[in-house]
Amino acid sequence: MAIQCPSCDHALGLKAAKPGRYTTKCPKCAQKLLLLVPADPEASPTVSAVRADPTANTSAAQTPTVAPTLPPTIGTQATTPDAAAAATGVWSAPRETEVAATAADSGGETRPTSYWATTAPTAPPNEAINSAELGFALGTDAGPTNPGLSTGAKPEGIPSVLGGYQILSELGRGGMGAVYLARQISLNRNVALKVMKPEWADNPTFVSRFTREAYAAAQLVHHNVVQIYDFGQDRGTNFFSMEFVQGQTLSQLVKAQKKLDPEAAVGFILQAARGLKYAHDQGMIHRDIKPDNLLLNDQGVVKVADLGLVKTPALAEAEEAREANTAVVAAPKGAVSLASSGNPITLVNSAMGTPAFMAPEQAVDAASVDARADIYSLGCTLYDLVTGRPPFEGKTAIELITKHQTEVIVPPEAIVKRVPKALSDIILKMVAKKPQDRYSYLGDVIKVLEDYLGLPGSGVFSPREEHANLLAESVEAFNNATTARLRPKLILGGFAACLFVVVAAALARQPFLATGFLGLGLMTALAYFIVSGVTQKKALFLKAQQLVLGSGLFEWLMVLAGLVLFATGLVVFHLVFAWIAFGVVATMIAIGFHMAYDKKLEAERREAVEKTENMLKTMRLHGLDEDALRQFVCKYAGNRWEEFYETLFGYEAKLIARDRWGRAEQGRLRSRFGAWRDPIVRWIDAKQQTRREAREKRLLQKIEEKGLAARGVNLMTARRQARRAAEAMVMMAAEIKEAERLPHAVRGERLAIGQALRDAAAKPEMVLHEREQGLIGPRTDGPLNLILGPGPRFLAGALLLTGCLFWMHQNQLLTQKKLDEATATAKQLSQKAQAVATEAVKANDVSVLKDVHKTFAQIDLPKVPDRTRPLNLPMIPKRFTALFNSFNPGVAGLVLLFSSFFRGVKISLFALPGAAVAWFGPQILPGMNPWIAPALGLLLGGLGAIFGRTRY
Repeated sequence: MAIQCPSCDHALGLKAAKPGRYTTKCPKCAQKLLLLVPADPEASPTVSAVRADPTANTSAAQTPTVAPTLPPTIGTQATTPDAAAAATGVWSAPRETEVAATAADSGGETRPTSYWATTAPTAPPNEAINSAELGFALGTDAGPTNPGLSTGAKPEGIPSVLGGYQILSELGRGGMGAVYLARQISLNRNVALKVMKPEWADNPTFVSRFTREAYAAAQLVHHNVVQIYDFGQDRGTNFFSMEFVQGQTLSQLVKAQKKLDPEAAVGFILQAARGLKYAHDQGMIHRDIKPDNLLLNDQGVVKVADLGLVKTPALAEAEEAREANTAVVAAPKGAVSLASSGNPITLVNSAMGTPAFMAPEQAVDAASVDARADIYSLGCTLYDLVTGRPPFEGKTAIELITKHQTEVIVPPEAIVKRVPKALSDIILKMVAKKPQDRYSYLGDVIKVLEDYLGLPGSGVFSPREEHANLLAESVEAFNNATTARLRPKLILGGFAACLFVVVAAALARQPFLATGFLGLGLMTALAYFIVSGVTQKKALFLKAQQLVLGSGLFEWLMVLAGLVLFATGLVVFHLVFAWIAFGVVATMIAIGFHMAYDKKLEAERREAVEKTENMLKTMRLHGLDEDALRQFVCKYAGNRWEEFYETLFGYEAKLIARDRWGRAEQGRLRSRFGAWRDPIVRWIDAKQQTRREAREKRLLQKIEEKGLAARGVNLMTARRQARRAAEAMVMMAAEIKEAERLPHAVRGERLAIGQALRDAAAKPEMVLHEREQGLIGPRTDGPLNLILGPGPRFLAGALLLTGCLFWMHQNQLLTQKKLDEATATAKQLSQKAQAVATEAVKANDVSVLKDVHKTFAQIDLPKVPDRTRPLNLPMIPKRFTALFNSFNPGVAGLVLLFSSFFRGVKISLFALPGAAVAWFGPQILPGMNPWIAPALGLLLGGLGAIFGRTRY
């Protein structure tokens, strides 16, 4: 018999041994091991590591406090191995205190103990086998301070902030590790944070393969799948963040109601089948479908949880060996499911499935199962929902597995009379012993279940008249709320009044008043954006918040430079106190408007929204497809559908609906709501995608490098291969996401996500070569972007313009007379520069600029005062401040600032020479009119915007 060292996975040969408890050492890593040989000859022995510190993880043996919404097994099963082991007959690693006591009593000798036989079963096996791992996805979506969210104690031994997530409490523990309720700081939302076990995280080969699978699963976006948001590594801790679902598991629902109405049960399973089918189409197999892994949220949506995260080191190695065409020898029937895993408790804790719902072939070889294993587990789950119990019950995992392999399943109709025979036949076909006797494809299962409920095919929905009427009434009430009609008039009137005062003050030559009211309008809009965004979690505010909080050091430097430039302008133009006063007024206006109108509007619209939400929830529970329901709302909500749809489903869902179904009859565009946000959101999304891809690339490279090194690859080769593999995986993921945005008709054959990313990791050169040929995505500017990109240009421009403003202030060049002269001069220069640039564009030839200095020399330009002093600032060396002795550095700064609004580095070929000419032109050509150099600099900057900007 073969066992594995839990520390290094070294295979150990085990000869016949008497039942009992033994200690030994691994010959490869010298780790001290504890071996438990059960009295049951059919059960497999277990092996666990003996740690040096007997109190190192004593907290793991304690039962954590769990949120009231979680089932009793969550947070207790995995942390109390005695109960689970006694119930199932399969033992996990003993608690550290027990290991230490055994070693101390024996004086280091190996001797058996009678601990196995002293504990009696304490719970029915079908309850104890339920995984504690899935408690992560349950709760109420309240703020972190809401006492109803979770009463779980804050965990010890883990940082309070992990990779941008604030840990709030522990939800449960399972086969993979612990699950925590956490708050994602950048988006201020609750997530489930799953943290990998330290002993698994210490296996680089497994972490590499597991991360690939999780990364592939994170690309799956479907209404009926729990979304994996992110993965990361912080201070040696591997974690995954996932959607936090409001609601309960189907297991909880069955426990509360004993058994479900057949039609309601089919509606739940139908939703789960759609999510699973989507995963199967992408090459992903779940391997642990059961009621605990199907989550029902408050809107009536069923979500499949833990997709892509059901794996153990042994299973990962078996899959890798199979893919490499390495022979895998199966153990004898009945014991193979436990022996093949190395550590049998991983089987019970969802690593390879749950015995009460596991397909017979999965117990023989979990690495080779296909979609039909999930169909079997889904059938067992449906059986459990309609009868109140799984198909088989037993005292041990072996007994359950044996029954699934050999015994005939009692038809559901024989247990519960109200189960129709047609449904009973469907279930029995789903749980046929042989895979070839089951439905071969989940699409077939979905079709027969839809036919059973009398539903049209997926994606096709003809609403009843009462549904269409209720929706129309709700949309009309939503759009015609009294406050909804008054609110835009007040906003428009307020900004019109501000604009009128600004124009009137400017005409009356009252710059103080004009700039003050201009600031009032801008600051009111900004204050309202922040106030309403914080209280109502609006999409644009959350995007902006994530962009700001996710900024790196260089980006924060750019923000600081912009603020310094702005503050310098206020100081130089004597507007500090005016803008502070108007800022206070603007904040009060924004808060008052939000409290007086936004809250009132929300209350007026609540009934209309709730009516529609209740109708949609009822339709979901009857098995209607989510896409069909959203199409129904989009098409039947009338011309002004967008704001109502966004309130129901969110901003991102609205954009998808607009592309798919947003046109009226004959292809006419319907009215849009808040369309001004769209380009801003696209820009933020592009920035965030660039950041995310860079971070994922770094993390994947680090993990892949460790995995390759653990396989014996030398460090330099491992680093190069890991870098290329990470690049290929990130590029392939971007291609997959891009394909998902395309309409189905033009998307072409969809990629199997899991296989595509595995191929990218295994054959990165092929993917990268295609990209280099321009087949996948745009080329980047590489390291040059760090020197010549928009960020450095912005910083340099802000610095030059700030210095120039201070120079102007020290030389009192900002009097009204000087400002009027500067305005007139700037107008003349702008007109001439525009005319020359237009001529160059029409001719498509920059050679027309060779005599441009003659053009500008014809302008009657004012002379710069002769008695200006160079800039003088305390603590700044004079060799730097002496460079600021004219308007030229300010013009150079404007050229660089303007160019920073364009991506890429090609524009730098125009902007940098333009800035140099504007600044140093008079020194290079002393006889030149001092105003010609700035004019040429501005001209080159404008040409860069035309010819040098990057288009992608």
